[in-house]
Amino acid sequence: MLTIYYNEVGEYDMRRFLISILAIVVFSTAGICFYIGTVGKQINSTIIFETSGGKKIDDYVGIKDTVVELPIPEREGYSFDGWYEAGVKVSNSYILTKDTKLIAKWNINTCKVNFNALNNKEIEPINVMEGSTIDFPEEPTMDHYKFIGWTLEDGTLVDKEYIVKKDVNLIAKWEEIK
Repeated sequence: MLTIYYNEVGEYDMRRFLISILAIVVFSTAGICFYIGTVGKQINSTIIFETSGGKKIDDYVGIKDTVVELPIPEREGYSFDGWYEAGVKVSNSYILTKDTKLIAKWNINTCKVNFNALNNKEIEPINVMEGSTIDFPEEPTMDHYKFIGWTLEDGTLVDKEYIVKKDVNLIAKWEEIK
């Protein structure tokens, strides 16, 4: 058995390695069979996870040159795009070669808000960030009717505090003027 040696600071120790090779050559030529084996120092590396506004993930400490399955962080209103190291996206099966910092990148989740004024006039749909409120368009008009507000498809009146969590269709509610 031949062991690769590391010094006290975790660097490869070529001198000790060559001495062990020399010992194998000398003793094997003399007909002596044996194993050389002392355990070298285990080298650990650390991954620091910078979640960029997502839920905190603890640093990971593992054995150098092993494969690590990277965690998937969470952030409300966003979709995780991946981990990046020095601006380059890394695989979810990451090879731990050195101490490193990985930075999470995110895409904003948006929702489409459609408006149906029921007056044959088109109102452009808008995109809003998931979890935010709606910036309502100018109130529509219709002859002989008063605009009451916008409702969900089930008839629930929507106010300025309504939080958008998915694509939504809003329908104008009208009251006839008598």
